[in-house]
Amino acid sequence: MRSLSVRNKLIVSVSFILCIPCILIGWISYQTSYKQLNEHTMESIQRDVQLLNANVERNVELWERDVAFLAQTIHLEKVGKTMTAEDPIIRELIDRHQALHPELNTTTVATEDGMLMTAPKDMSLEPGYDPRQQLWYQAAMANPGRTTITPPRVSKALNRLVVQIAAATSDRQGVVGVGLLLDELTRSVNQINIARGGFVYIVDRDGIVVASTIEPIAERAKGEHIQRILQQNEGTISFQRDGTNKEAVFQTNELTGWKIVGEVDRQELIASVRPIFNTTLVVLLIAIFLTACLISLIIRTITLPLKELAVASERVSGGNFNEHVTITSNDEFQKLGEAYNHMMDSLSQFAFYDPLTMLPNRRQFTASLEQAVGKAAAHKGKMAIIFIDVDNFKRINDTLGHSVGDMLLQKFAYRLQYVIGSHGVAARLGGDEFVVLLQQQQAQTEYVELIASLLRDSCVRPLELQHQSIHVNMSMGIAVYPDHGKNGEELLKHADMAMYKAKELGKNNYQFFDCDMIEVVTRKSLIEQLLRTALDKNEFAVHYQPQMAAATGDIRGFEALVRWDSPERGPISPVEFIPIAEEMGLIAYIDQWVMLQACRKNVEFQKRFGRPYLMSVNISALQLKQRYFAENVEAILKETQMKPEHLEIEITESVLIESLESSVAALWKLESLGVKIALDDFGTGYSSLSYLKVLPIHTLKIDKSFVQGMTSASAEKAITESIIDLVHKLGHGVVAEGVETEEQLALLKTWNCDFVQGYFFSKPVAEDQLINLISDTNNGLVAPN
Repeated sequence: MRSLSVRNKLIVSVSFILCIPCILIGWISYQTSYKQLNEHTMESIQRDVQLLNANVERNVELWERDVAFLAQTIHLEKVGKTMTAEDPIIRELIDRHQALHPELNTTTVATEDGMLMTAPKDMSLEPGYDPRQQLWYQAAMANPGRTTITPPRVSKALNRLVVQIAAATSDRQGVVGVGLLLDELTRSVNQINIARGGFVYIVDRDGIVVASTIEPIAERAKGEHIQRILQQNEGTISFQRDGTNKEAVFQTNELTGWKIVGEVDRQELIASVRPIFNTTLVVLLIAIFLTACLISLIIRTITLPLKELAVASERVSGGNFNEHVTITSNDEFQKLGEAYNHMMDSLSQFAFYDPLTMLPNRRQFTASLEQAVGKAAAHKGKMAIIFIDVDNFKRINDTLGHSVGDMLLQKFAYRLQYVIGSHGVAARLGGDEFVVLLQQQQAQTEYVELIASLLRDSCVRPLELQHQSIHVNMSMGIAVYPDHGKNGEELLKHADMAMYKAKELGKNNYQFFDCDMIEVVTRKSLIEQLLRTALDKNEFAVHYQPQMAAATGDIRGFEALVRWDSPERGPISPVEFIPIAEEMGLIAYIDQWVMLQACRKNVEFQKRFGRPYLMSVNISALQLKQRYFAENVEAILKETQMKPEHLEIEITESVLIESLESSVAALWKLESLGVKIALDDFGTGYSSLSYLKVLPIHTLKIDKSFVQGMTSASAEKAITESIIDLVHKLGHGVVAEGVETEEQLALLKTWNCDFVQGYFFSKPVAEDQLINLISDTNNGLVAPN
C-alpha cells in the first residue's frame, strides 16, 4: 500500500474493515443455519425412528394376539394325537384365517407327532419336512402360553423375507404358526422421507437387513458402524462410509430385538445450507460495494485539504519556504492549514538563521558565499572568509554546563556582529564554529588582518555569564578568493585548515592558508588511516633509554618509549603520530600495549642481570581517565609477574590538569599497590609544586629545556638548583632529562641530583642494543657519549 494515495488507502482500509464483520456475519449465519438444520434433521430422524418402532411394535403385538387367539381356539386333543385325516373344523379355521390376511405366507398347525396342516392347502413343502425340527415349533413348545417370533428368513418358495410367529395350543398337543411377509414393513420404511442422502432401515439381532430401500434384504448390513449399533440399545453415533461423514439414530424394538436405524449424510446437510451462505455472502458483498462507493465520495471530500497540504509540502522540499495553503473547510483541516502556514513562516526563519544566535546559518551563508564568489569572479576581484573556532569551548561546556555554553555563544556572536558591522557577514556554522565573509572592497590582505586583529582583541574583555567572568579566545583561519580557492567549498575547507594551524601554533591567533597545509592535512589523514591497523599488525616497537644514578653511574632503570616503523611510510616520529593517536582515542590502547611489553622485558632484564631495575612508562590523559585504569595496571603486573615497586608511571602536568579529579583516585590506588609515580616534563607548564602535596609523587623529572640551558644562562641554573633542593626537602627524588654534556652532568652532581637521563649516556635503543649496553655498563666498559 506504500504507493497508494491517502484517499485510496482510506478506501481500501475501510472496505477491508467492513469485509471482516461481513465475513463473520456470513460465517455465523452459515454455522447457525447448519446447526439448526442438523438439529432439526436429527430430531426428525429420531421422531421417524420412534414412529417406525412404535408401528413395528404395534403390528407385532397384533399378530402375537392373533396367533395366540388362534392357538387357544384349536384343541388337538379332540382330534386325537394323530391326524390320519384333516379335521374339517381346523381346516376351516386356518383357511379362513389365511384368506383374511393376505400378508401372511402360511398358516400352519403341527402336532407333536409331526403331522402338519397348512393353508393354503396346496402349498408345497420340502421332501421329508418335519415341523418339529423347525425353530418356530421348538420355540413355541419350549414357551407354552407365550407367543414366539423367529428371526427373518427367505422363503424359498416365494423368495421373500418371512418371520414365523408361533404359539402352542391350549392343550399343548401342537403348535399354531403363521409366516408373516415383511413386504409391508419395507413399504413403511420406504414411505419415510428425511433429509437428502438420508434413509431408514431395520436389522435383526445379527445385523441382517429386515427392511430397507437401500441395503439388500436378508443380507448383513455393511459398515463397521453396524457392530456399534448392535452393541447398544439406543443412541446416536457418527461414522464414515465411503469417505463421507454420516450420523445415525437408532432404537431397539423390545418385542423383536430388531434395530430401527435412521442415517443421514452430513455432507448433504452442508450442501443444503451452502445456498443460504452464498446468498448471504452475495448480499453482503453488494452492500460492501455500495458502502465503499459512498465512502469513496465522502473520503474524497475529506482528503482534498490533505492533498493541498501534500502539494505544498512537495514545493517546500524544493526549497520554497514561502509556500502557503488556503483551506476554508471550517473544521480541523482549516486549523491544520493555519498551523502549516505558521510553521512555514517559522521554517523560513529557522531554515536560514541559527535559532540560538540569530546569525545566518550554514545554508544561508553557503548561498551568500556562492553569490560573493560569483560577483568577485565577474569583476575579477577578491573576497575573503575568516573561519573562527572558540578555543577550549568543550571545557566550558563540561565544567559550567551547556546552558552557560549557549549563553557564551550568544554573547560571542553579538561581539562578532559588533566588530564586523556593515563590513561583512558573520554566520554560525554549528557548535562553536563561526565564519565571517568579507566582500571585495574589504578583501585586501591588510584589511583582512585588521579585521582578524579586531576580532581577537574583542575577546580581551571577559564575558559576564551568571555572575562569572569567563575569558575566551579564538583561533582563526583565513582564505582569500581566488588565491586560496576557486569556489565556496574550497575556500571553507582551506580556511578550516588554516584555523587548525592556528590552534597548533598555540591558539588565540590567526593564520592565512598556504598550500603546505594541504600536505600536512593529507599526511595527517594518511597517518590516521595507518594508525587504525598498526597495533593489530604489530608495527609498533618499544625502545628503552637508561636512567643513571648521577653519583655512581649505575643504571637505575629505563624509560619505555614507543616507536613506529610503518611498512608504507617508514619510521614515523612519535612527535607526529602520538598527538594524532590522542585525537583518535587510540593512545590508551598504545600506552597499555607499551606497558605490557615493557614490564615483560624488565622482568627478563632483572632475571638476566640480577638487578632490580625500574621501568618507567608514560601515561596519557585518556588512559588515566579510564574507569578501570588502576585495575588494568594491576592485571599487567600479575600477568608479567613484575613487582609493583619496579614500575614507575610518568604523567605530565598537562595530563593532571585535564583529568585531575579522576587522576587523584587512580594514582593513590596505584601508590597503595606499590607503583611509583613520576611527574614528567616539569618546567614546561605551570610548574606548580602543589601537586607534590596532593598527589603521591615519588619522583620529579626536570624538563630538558632547563637542563640544556643551565650552562649558559644563570636563571636556568638558579632555578634548576632551587628545584632540586626544594624537592629533596619535600622528600622526593629528582631525575634530570636531556643531559647531553659533561658540564651539565657535573653541575647536576654538584647539586646532588639523584638520577640523570639523556644522550650523554644513550639515546633510546632497541632491546638487543640495550642488552649490550647493560652488559657493558655493568662491566665498566661504557664511557659517556
